[in-house]
Amino acid sequence: MPEPKSLSVMDADKIDRSLTRIAHEIVERHRDVGRLVLVGIRTRGVPLAQRLQRKIGAIEGKDLPLGILDINLYRDDITSVGPSAILKETIIHFPIDDRPVWSIVCFVVSRPARRSGVARVLLDAAVAYARSHGAPAVEGYPIDTRGSRTQSAWLYTGTLSMFEAAGFHIAGWSVPVGKNTARSIVRLEL
Repeated sequence: MPEPKSLSVMDADKIDRSLTRIAHEIVERHRDVGRLVLVGIRTRGVPLAQRLQRKIGAIEGKDLPLGILDINLYRDDITSVGPSAILKETIIHFPIDDRPVWSIVCFVVSRPARRSGVARVLLDAAVAYARSHGAPAVEGYPIDTRGSRTQSAWLYTGTLSMFEAAGFHIAGWSVPVGKNTARSIVRLEL
Protein backbone atom coordinates (compact mmCIF):
# COMPACT_ATOMS: atom_id res chain seq x y z
CA MET A 1 0.00 0.00 0.00
CA PRO A 2 1.45 3.40 -0.95
CA GLU A 3 2.46 5.86 1.78
CA PRO A 4 -0.11 8.62 2.29
CA LYS A 5 1.13 11.94 0.99
CA SER A 6 1.51 14.69 3.52
CA LEU A 7 -0.26 17.88 2.70
CA SER A 8 1.22 21.23 3.59
CA VAL A 9 -1.48 23.86 4.04
CA MET A 10 0.97 26.72 4.60
CA ASP A 11 4.71 26.88 4.30
CA ALA A 12 6.88 29.14 6.48
CA ASP A 13 6.57 32.11 4.10
CA LYS A 14 2.77 31.89 3.97
CA ILE A 15 2.56 31.67 7.75
CA ASP A 16 4.81 34.72 8.06
CA ARG A 17 2.69 36.69 5.57
CA SER A 18 -0.50 35.69 7.41
CA LEU A 19 0.95 36.85 10.72
CA THR A 20 1.98 40.14 9.10
CA ARG A 21 -1.62 40.61 7.88
CA ILE A 22 -2.97 39.80 11.35
CA ALA A 23 -0.57 42.31 12.92
CA HIS A 24 -1.69 45.00 10.48
CA GLU A 25 -5.36 44.25 11.20
CA ILE A 26 -4.75 44.53 14.94
CA VAL A 27 -3.10 47.91 14.43
CA GLU A 28 -5.88 49.11 12.11
CA ARG A 29 -8.67 48.10 14.49
CA HIS A 30 -6.96 49.44 17.61
CA ARG A 31 -5.46 52.79 16.75
CA ASP A 32 -4.16 53.28 20.28
CA VAL A 33 -1.88 50.24 20.47
CA GLY A 34 -0.45 51.63 23.70
CA ARG A 35 -3.58 50.25 25.40
CA LEU A 36 -3.15 46.75 23.93
CA VAL A 37 -1.50 43.73 25.48
CA LEU A 38 -0.84 40.28 24.05
CA VAL A 39 -1.41 37.15 26.10
CA GLY A 40 -0.25 33.83 24.68
CA ILE A 41 -1.87 30.63 25.91
CA ARG A 42 0.66 27.95 26.84
CA THR A 43 2.10 26.14 24.99
CA ARG A 44 1.73 26.84 21.29
CA GLY A 45 0.08 30.24 21.69
CA VAL A 46 3.19 31.74 23.29
CA PRO A 47 5.45 31.66 20.20
CA LEU A 48 2.54 32.97 18.12
CA ALA A 49 2.03 35.89 20.53
CA GLN A 50 5.79 36.57 20.50
CA ARG A 51 5.83 36.71 16.70
CA LEU A 52 2.84 39.06 16.66
CA GLN A 53 4.54 41.21 19.29
CA ARG A 54 7.63 41.58 17.07
CA LYS A 55 5.55 42.36 13.98
CA ILE A 56 3.37 44.96 15.71
CA GLY A 57 6.52 46.44 17.23
CA ALA A 58 8.03 46.78 13.77
CA ILE A 59 4.87 48.45 12.43
CA GLU A 60 4.28 50.83 15.34
CA GLY A 61 7.77 51.28 16.74
CA LYS A 62 6.73 50.22 20.24
CA ASP A 63 6.63 46.88 22.01
CA LEU A 64 3.35 45.60 23.37
CA PRO A 65 3.43 43.95 26.79
CA LEU A 66 3.41 40.16 26.48
CA GLY A 67 1.90 37.76 29.00
CA ILE A 68 1.69 33.99 29.22
CA LEU A 69 -1.43 32.18 30.43
CA ASP A 70 -1.58 28.56 31.59
CA ILE A 71 -5.10 27.15 31.11
CA ASN A 72 -4.48 23.54 32.13
CA LEU A 73 -6.99 23.61 34.99
CA TYR A 74 -9.72 24.85 32.63
CA ARG A 75 -9.32 22.29 29.85
CA ASP A 76 -12.43 20.33 29.01
CA ASP A 77 -10.28 17.24 28.42
CA ILE A 78 -8.39 17.49 31.71
CA THR A 79 -9.51 14.02 32.80
CA SER A 80 -7.95 12.46 29.71
CA VAL A 81 -4.52 14.10 30.03
CA GLY A 82 -3.47 11.95 32.95
CA PRO A 83 -3.91 11.63 36.69
CA SER A 84 -2.64 15.13 37.39
CA ALA A 85 -2.28 18.12 35.13
CA ILE A 86 1.13 19.74 34.97
CA LEU A 87 0.66 23.36 35.88
CA LYS A 88 3.04 25.97 34.61
CA GLU A 89 3.37 29.57 35.63
CA THR A 90 1.04 32.26 34.34
CA ILE A 91 3.10 35.38 33.75
CA ILE A 92 1.16 38.62 33.41
CA HIS A 93 3.12 41.56 34.84
CA PHE A 94 0.88 44.37 33.64
CA PRO A 95 -2.65 45.57 34.37
CA ILE A 96 -5.26 43.84 32.25
CA ASP A 97 -7.81 46.58 32.69
CA ASP A 98 -6.54 49.95 33.82
CA ARG A 99 -9.92 51.66 33.77
CA PRO A 100 -11.10 52.86 37.15
CA VAL A 101 -13.87 50.49 38.21
CA TRP A 102 -16.06 51.14 41.22
CA SER A 103 -16.73 48.07 43.37
CA ILE A 104 -19.77 47.15 45.42
CA VAL A 105 -18.35 44.80 48.02
CA CYS A 106 -20.87 44.60 50.85
CA PHE A 107 -24.54 45.11 51.75
CA VAL A 108 -25.47 45.76 55.36
CA VAL A 109 -29.13 44.90 55.85
CA SER A 110 -30.65 44.44 59.31
CA ARG A 111 -32.23 41.06 60.04
CA PRO A 112 -35.85 42.27 60.02
CA ALA A 113 -35.35 43.90 56.59
CA ARG A 114 -33.73 40.89 54.87
CA ARG A 115 -35.54 39.24 51.96
CA SER A 116 -37.63 42.35 51.42
CA GLY A 117 -35.81 43.91 48.49
CA VAL A 118 -33.66 46.31 50.51
CA ALA A 119 -30.40 44.97 49.04
CA ARG A 120 -31.70 45.58 45.50
CA VAL A 121 -32.62 49.16 46.42
CA LEU A 122 -29.10 49.63 47.84
CA LEU A 123 -27.61 48.18 44.64
CA ASP A 124 -29.67 50.50 42.43
CA ALA A 125 -28.67 53.48 44.59
CA ALA A 126 -24.98 52.55 44.44
CA VAL A 127 -25.13 52.25 40.64
CA ALA A 128 -26.91 55.60 40.35
CA TYR A 129 -24.32 57.24 42.58
CA ALA A 130 -21.41 55.75 40.61
CA ARG A 131 -22.99 56.82 37.32
CA SER A 132 -23.58 60.38 38.54
CA HIS A 133 -19.94 60.63 39.63
CA GLY A 134 -18.48 59.50 36.30
CA ALA A 135 -17.60 55.86 37.02
CA PRO A 136 -17.15 54.00 33.72
CA ALA A 137 -18.19 50.65 35.22
CA VAL A 138 -19.31 49.03 38.46
CA GLU A 139 -18.31 45.57 39.65
CA GLY A 140 -19.72 43.29 42.32
CA TYR A 141 -18.69 39.93 43.76
CA PRO A 142 -21.95 38.14 44.58
CA ILE A 143 -22.55 34.58 45.61
CA ASP A 144 -24.35 32.24 43.22
CA THR A 145 -27.11 30.62 45.28
CA ARG A 146 -28.59 28.83 42.24
CA GLY A 147 -32.02 29.42 43.76
CA SER A 148 -31.28 27.57 46.99
CA ARG A 149 -31.46 29.09 50.45
CA THR A 150 -28.08 30.14 51.75
CA GLN A 151 -26.95 31.17 55.20
CA SER A 152 -27.34 34.92 55.55
CA ALA A 153 -23.71 35.17 56.69
CA TRP A 154 -22.67 34.37 53.09
CA LEU A 155 -25.01 36.87 51.46
CA TYR A 156 -23.28 40.10 52.48
CA THR A 157 -21.95 40.53 48.93
CA GLY A 158 -25.38 40.06 47.37
CA THR A 159 -26.68 37.31 45.12
CA LEU A 160 -25.82 36.71 41.49
CA SER A 161 -29.50 36.73 40.50
CA MET A 162 -29.96 40.19 42.07
CA PHE A 163 -26.99 41.63 40.15
CA GLU A 164 -28.12 40.01 36.88
CA ALA A 165 -31.63 41.44 37.34
CA ALA A 166 -29.98 44.88 37.68
CA GLY A 167 -28.25 44.44 34.31
CA PHE A 168 -24.83 43.18 35.41
CA HIS A 169 -23.11 40.42 33.41
CA ILE A 170 -20.60 37.83 34.57
CA ALA A 171 -17.09 39.08 33.74
CA GLY A 172 -15.22 36.23 35.44
CA TRP A 173 -14.86 34.11 38.55
CA SER A 174 -12.61 34.54 41.57
CA VAL A 175 -10.10 31.87 42.50
CA PRO A 176 -11.31 29.79 45.47
CA VAL A 177 -9.04 30.12 48.51
CA GLY A 178 -9.11 27.56 51.31
CA LYS A 179 -12.68 26.51 52.06
CA ASN A 180 -14.15 29.50 50.24
CA THR A 181 -15.93 28.81 46.98
CA ALA A 182 -15.34 30.79 43.83
CA ARG A 183 -17.45 33.94 43.55
CA SER A 184 -18.69 35.49 40.38
CA ILE A 185 -17.25 38.81 39.28
CA VAL A 186 -20.03 40.83 37.69
CA ARG A 187 -19.77 44.10 35.79
CA LEU A 188 -22.11 46.79 34.59
CA GLU A 189 -20.76 49.26 32.03
CA LEU A 190 -22.14 52.72 32.71
